[in-house]
Amino acid sequence: MIGTTGSANSASELIDLLTASGLTLGVAESLTGGLVTSKLTRVHGASAVIRGGVVAYSPDIKELLLHVSSEAIAQGVVSEMVALQMALGVRALLTADISVACTGVAGPGSHQGILPGTVWIAGASEHYQGTKLLMINGDRDQVREETVDHMIDFVRTTFFPGWSHP
Repeated sequence: MIGTTGSANSASELIDLLTASGLTLGVAESLTGGLVTSKLTRVHGASAVIRGGVVAYSPDIKELLLHVSSEAIAQGVVSEMVALQMALGVRALLTADISVACTGVAGPGSHQGILPGTVWIAGASEHYQGTKLLMINGDRDQVREETVDHMIDFVRTTFFPGWSHP
């Protein structure tokens, strides 16, 4: 059954879509600290389509593992450019068909002048590169959990545009 946003069903639906399409997914996470990959890999059958996840919490790991440029990092780790480079980097690193990445400020305080709840999500495939800016209200845990749900929905709606809520 396809349709429940923000639940375990959304992860299951994404795994079903990936499986049906024969595509694999790679995940790069910063503020979510592995929550996206954890939610997806709870689903039976995920091992066939999830290539892996990279938690790149610090700037040097973003640069070292995901090949985010030092110029992008110098301009601010919570940015559209960093999110996109993370998505491109994890796709290459994990040899995934598609990828999703996030960087943001969970709070409670600001970071480099960027307000809590500011999150950039990015996705990449052979023929697509795109980003989305989120402004999420709530405490640290709420920002992180909402980011997880937004990332899963971003992959579903970006790479599987025929999917829709019933």
